[in-house]
Amino acid sequence: MPRLSTFAHWPPLAIQEEIWALGGIGRDRLAVMARAAGPHVSLMARDGDTPAGTAFAAVHGDVAMIHAIEISPAAADAAS
Repeated sequence: MPRLSTFAHWPPLAIQEEIWALGGIGRDRLAVMARAAGPHVSLMARDGDTPAGTAFAAVHGDVAMIHAIEISPAAADAAS
């Protein structure tokens, strides 16, 4: 299993939107992420310089949730 690095930022990068789209997460769901009222962030995982996956995290009150976790097809193939 490759060792991954990750970083958090907002708004999501185009490559993250591509990975989400491959997983069936489209513009409507991205719009919901953008409207999150509390603190929110996109997370991107990399294998070296190659995007490997993405997720969305948001905080409401004292609860944090991670949504829209997707792994890029290339990273999934490399892991199998």
